[in-house]
Amino acid sequence: MKKMTNYSFIKFPEKFVLGLCFLLLSHFSVFSQNDVTITVDVKANNKPISPFIYGRNNTLSYDKSKPLTTADWTRIKDSGVKILREYHGNNGTKYNWRLKMSSAPDWFNMCFTEDWDYAAKTLQEKAPEIQGMWGFQLSGKATKSTAYNYDVWGLYIKTGQKAWPPISSDQNLTGGGEPDLTPGAKKALKEGNTDLYLMDWPADSTVGILDHWIGAKGIGMKKEQVQYWCMDNEPEIWSGTHNDIKPARTAAQYVENYIKAAKLARAINPNIKLVGPSACNEWFWWASWGTHTPKIWLEYFIKRIAEEQKASGVRLLDVLDIHFYPGSKDSTQVLQMHRVYFDKNYNFPEANGASMANGGWDTSIKKEYILERSRAWLTKYFGPNHNIGVGVTETGIEPKNPNVQALFYASVMGEFMKNGAELYTPWSWNVGMWEALHQFARYNKSICVQSPSSQEEFVNAYSSRNSTSDSLVIQLINRSTTTAKNTTVKFTNFRLNDEPINALTLKNLPKTETFVSHTSNALKQSTITKTGTMLSVSLAPLSITTLVLKGKYDETVTGLSKLNQNQNFQIYPNPLPSGSSLSISTDYADKVKVDLINTSGQVIQSLYNGDAKGRFKTSQVKADAGLYFIRMETENQTQINKLLLTK
Repeated sequence: MKKMTNYSFIKFPEKFVLGLCFLLLSHFSVFSQNDVTITVDVKANNKPISPFIYGRNNTLSYDKSKPLTTADWTRIKDSGVKILREYHGNNGTKYNWRLKMSSAPDWFNMCFTEDWDYAAKTLQEKAPEIQGMWGFQLSGKATKSTAYNYDVWGLYIKTGQKAWPPISSDQNLTGGGEPDLTPGAKKALKEGNTDLYLMDWPADSTVGILDHWIGAKGIGMKKEQVQYWCMDNEPEIWSGTHNDIKPARTAAQYVENYIKAAKLARAINPNIKLVGPSACNEWFWWASWGTHTPKIWLEYFIKRIAEEQKASGVRLLDVLDIHFYPGSKDSTQVLQMHRVYFDKNYNFPEANGASMANGGWDTSIKKEYILERSRAWLTKYFGPNHNIGVGVTETGIEPKNPNVQALFYASVMGEFMKNGAELYTPWSWNVGMWEALHQFARYNKSICVQSPSSQEEFVNAYSSRNSTSDSLVIQLINRSTTTAKNTTVKFTNFRLNDEPINALTLKNLPKTETFVSHTSNALKQSTITKTGTMLSVSLAPLSITTLVLKGKYDETVTGLSKLNQNQNFQIYPNPLPSGSSLSISTDYADKVKVDLINTSGQVIQSLYNGDAKGRFKTSQVKADAGLYFIRMETENQTQINKLLLTK
């Protein structure tokens, strides 16, 4: 059969052609949506990473008869956790360190014993490298007796209730209260007498724990291990959580008590870190607590503390702290909620209090970026260079999928790395979180590195380097619940060693805990081979992949080959006065393209494009004085030389 070389006469039905085009376009569209590019620049966004973004709540034992096991301590220490917040939330507000007891506002105000001394001393003995975080009571009341608790268990037996507890645990029964057994009732028929179990607790009493712990006659705690102190917990909702304190405290009273305690604490330990006000949740970041100006609660708090700090000369705030408990059960929504703190482009589905952001009530406002806004308020009232950090000491999400839990936790740690936050200690703790903590705290380096993604919504890279820039760690997170992402990683100012690259991946977690230790966990190890100056890795859905890289700092240009000073490509004069033409000598006899590139890898001027042999001149180099690169490309070669421009 004769071979046909011209197919122009072949005709296809129009619908067929359109369908084929649609299929091809669909194919390439899906391909592009699944392809991600990460660009890592070791010189950009270099912020020190606070070790205290690797934290958690409620970890230690407070009962000598129930010490943590060896396995418990191995898990804690091997996870890499750097700070343990042990204030116990609402249960910390009425703690009496002298009598070692407190009251549970979420459980009939029942009083119980709790030994902070034992917990703190055990931490110092077992894990001196981990910071402990306790706090001061600022309501003015503390627990004085456990003798007046209501017999709730007896009530359960007596009434034959099948549900536990048999009545609402909000009823104030401690101190001789009488329960209301009406289904759904939240108030007792007779409120308990708070004078029987509460006592006055002024500022000198609450900060007295510092002398008790770190003073000359104290129990021997090292002040370096207990630097961070909560200025109580969620004060703006005390009217509900601590409604046995009468009359209810106002915002002004809280601030007054805060200032008194802060000054006394600073006098005892000048290096103490004061953390507050631990606002409850989204609505309460913004909502007015009583009548004050400005109406936004966090702004009012910042303004008042700044005024007193300027008046007294005593530093009164070290970390501005909030809590966050989103209510969504939708995993795809929850996996975006790490953006609520700093991202000015993120529309938070549960935004409510943010409607007050401009001073009125505007329900179209869905962008929170609450910690970024708080930084603006801190600068407004304290002035520049205030050196006050931001943090979150409680958070929790509804979906209990271990992979969602791990990715949410890792994403917040990543955002806090990137934005220079100081504290992060989740409250709710579920399967997957030990693994994520270990993956970040044990492998990350100390300095943040810029690494933007072409698909930030689904894939993020959170990168860090060591001080000598010869070790780099990239945390790659794929939040897509269904789709693997083919990811290319490019580098600026970093040259990879010619060796296999270790990859550690967390994915497909079961419902039971997998993290036991640094050597027994769910991380799967593999190796990646680089392609030229780039890496290619496929990221599974709902996964975290850690790349551990070795190399060296180098002023390279993204995606290009090694800097050359060889004989087949020479430039002169060098340094070159700006506005002059550059002479180039080359052994090539080929079509040549010459570009001027800045240190960020951007082409800022095309200097020559045409045939060249031997020696030739470029157009005038028009750029400010400084360091640049000259890139000469032929069909088969790419060469780069440094060029110094002078005035």
